[in-house]
Amino acid sequence: MDKTVKQYAKLYGGAIKRKGLAGVKEKMQAYAARLEKMYASEQFKAHDVYPSIDTKKVYAVICMCLMLKEYGLSKDEIIDTVNDSFRKLKKAFWCVEKVIDVFPSAWNVAKKWNINDHQNRVADGSITYDYFNVDDNSVSYSISHCKYVDMFDDFGIKEYCKIFCMSDTQAYANLTRHVNFVRHSDLTDGDCCRDEISKK
Repeated sequence: MDKTVKQYAKLYGGAIKRKGLAGVKEKMQAYAARLEKMYASEQFKAHDVYPSIDTKKVYAVICMCLMLKEYGLSKDEIIDTVNDSFRKLKKAFWCVEKVIDVFPSAWNVAKKWNINDHQNRVADGSITYDYFNVDDNSVSYSISHCKYVDMFDDFGIKEYCKIFCMSDTQAYANLTRHVNFVRHSDLTDGDCCRDEISKK
């Protein structure tokens, strides 16, 4: 766990340094201390029961949001700063997607991702689907309950789960040749998460 805390503290420190915040070293230490306590809490144990969710990462992001809120950053600044902390990891994933996007099989890859994700989420109960429809050329679903949102809501910052919701829109932004993605709503500010993915 100590290694995990140090890893996320380093990512956080890099982001706040690029943001121009003062006292980076002290802020990193404060973040690490808070995250360590969060990991040791009964609340974490209660949340860390879904195999399809990296609860350590979710808590690391929640901790970043809580710290940045205390430093007076706006919601948009917080979301941008947290996303920036994972920029290298995101860049590596985006590079893989850019390669996939070149080939017509990109649609089949996207379709399989959705089917596998749905199966895993239903199996561990982390996401509740009102419906999940699949055919040769499209995938559509509506989600009425999500444990990601619950975790953020338990810390009083439900709206910041948008960071995880955005990962879908960011991913599909790199699969534009053969895949079309439409997000109608998400659970951070609506009553459901409803997406449509289709073959171009």
